[in-house]
Formats: sequence, structure tokens, C-alpha cells
Amino acid sequence: MRNSEDRETQQRLEANMEHMDKCATCFLLSPGAVQIFYGDEVARKTSDAILNVDAAQGFRSDYDWSASNDTLMAHYRKLCVFRKNHPAVGAGKQTLQNATTVLRTLGEDMIVIALNPQPAIPIPVPFADDAQIRNAYSGETNIVKNGQAMLQQSSGHVALIEKIN
Repeated sequence: MRNSEDRETQQRLEANMEHMDKCATCFLLSPGAVQIFYGDEVARKTSDAILNVDAAQGFRSDYDWSASNDTLMAHYRKLCVFRKNHPAVGAGKQTLQNATTVLRTLGEDMIVIALNPQPAIPIPVPFADDAQIRNAYSGETNIVKNGQAMLQQSSGHVALIEKIN
């Protein structure tokens, strides 16, 4: 009986892997410093040790190098590279553009983060008309028209818009 109760407890404590990419997006694009706990980038599950006396050991289990989640890892890499290339992500002033879009600025660094962008739906951007922009997440480039970026490709649940120099 105890074993089945332990398994039920562990299942309740597990993160829903279907939402790990959204968690990473929110976390890595938030203002302030971030620290990734090893294994999050590959959706590492907790170990049976979480049911032991020291529950923290469930998050300190051996890393399974044979397990991988290449899609989630690629997502983490794109977000981390964008964050590294743009200090405004972590330290910039945030201005709400609309319900799903923010502008972050820090000195000359100016970027736009749009959540759940839809192809062919304009995204407000602060760049001058005819400026060339890129969605750093998908690689798509475009030109600003009427203060808006019109992305044609779906890039999942985030667009990371930067001006191309």
C-alpha cells in the first residue's frame, strides 16, 4: 500500500512536461538574474529520493545523460542566447505595448518580446518605419511599417524582436 501512495505523491509533485517550455520562456525572459537548475533544460524528472526523509534530494539526483529532450534544449538555447545578446532582457526598463507584448530598453539596447504571436497579426514595435528587424527566435526578418512588425511565420509561443544594425 505504501508504495502506491508514494508513487501517487511523486506524480503530484512532478511538473507537467507539456508546460516546461512556457515555464522556461517566462523564467528566462523575466527581469532580474536567472539561474537554471541542472536538468530543467531537458525536462529531467525528479528521482525517487523525493520520497525520502530529505525531500530536497529528489532534485539532487544523478543526471541521466542518456535522457534528452532536444526540442526543450533548443528552446532554452534560443532564449539564453537572446538574453545574453540583449542586457535589456534582464536589466532593462519594461514598457507594456499591449496585453501580450513588452518593450525592454537599456541604453541603446531595445527589444520587443511578444507572447503567443500569430502570423500576419501586427506587433507594435518602437523602431522607425523601414527599419529591418528580426525575430531572433525563428530567424525571420522583416521591415517595420506604420510602427508595426508583421511576422509571417509562427515561432511557437514567443517572438523575440530585435533591430538589425
